[in-house]
Amino acid sequence: MTSSPSISLVTPPDGSPTPRVTVIIPTWNWSVVLPFSIGSVLRQTWTDFELLVIGDGCTDDSEAVVLRLAQTDSRVRWINLPQNFGQQAAPNNEGLRVARGDLISYLGHDDLWLPGHLAAQVAAIDGGADLVLAGVASITPDSVVRPACPPFVPGKWFPPTGVMHRKSITDRVGGWADWRKLKVDPETDLWARMSDAGARHAVLPAVSAIKFAAADRKDVYKRKGSREQSDWTDRMLADPSLADELSALVVARPRTDVAAASRGLASRLWVLFPWRVRLLIRRHIFGQTGLISREPGEGYQRYFQRRLRYKGAGESGKS
Repeated sequence: MTSSPSISLVTPPDGSPTPRVTVIIPTWNWSVVLPFSIGSVLRQTWTDFELLVIGDGCTDDSEAVVLRLAQTDSRVRWINLPQNFGQQAAPNNEGLRVARGDLISYLGHDDLWLPGHLAAQVAAIDGGADLVLAGVASITPDSVVRPACPPFVPGKWFPPTGVMHRKSITDRVGGWADWRKLKVDPETDLWARMSDAGARHAVLPAVSAIKFAAADRKDVYKRKGSREQSDWTDRMLADPSLADELSALVVARPRTDVAAASRGLASRLWVLFPWRVRLLIRRHIFGQTGLISREPGEGYQRYFQRRLRYKGAGESGKS
């Protein structure tokens, strides 16, 4: 489990009630997106939460940005780790360590929640779930809306931005593992350990979160823009039915036999190419998102470092 001592710059007010939910936003040196992700949390219809924004050794003005927001809403707290760990596991573990809520929900620093996200997750927990996976719409760099991942299967990847769990589960199975010691993403490892421990999971079909995958955006940590987050925030504020519209776009429709057969044939032909050839085809025909796909036989650490370089983050990126 990755952890470290913390520097806490905002502490909860004396006598403040214990919140039901702790929201954790891990971040690293991308301050311009924080007002949008934090704003989407503060606009939640479920209001009984604390929000921990945890820097992975941030050296930019993230602290100042968060502190300005904390002055207007006491639920917001800023914590900065004294050194950079290069992945969200360490900030998330610090969040678990200081969390006061008995429910934990995660949000990527460049992602957004629709207003009903927390309320839907808490309702699923109250219905008996230990681990809740909400619908997540992934926005491609060319503004195409797609499902963020396949239907959830224990042991497969699911974005933290859509996840809530009981804190008691991580108290029992441990927190986020160091990516350098894993063969899968830390979140995949954590969800699998929860399932292995008997956690009851609930999958919410409705979309309530929007993901802007950094791994789909070349040099995003060099450019550090916020146009997409700003545009989609404006859409959320202007269109109360946006959640329904996104859900309609990403809900999986039954595949016809012909379509399924065509995909199966294409998959069998595709694997006949050497993986380096497949990488070139993705790069020059299908666009930049293929550059960060993990290839057969590629070690996880090599893949992870390639993904960091693609995002322009060097040794210090975020998933």
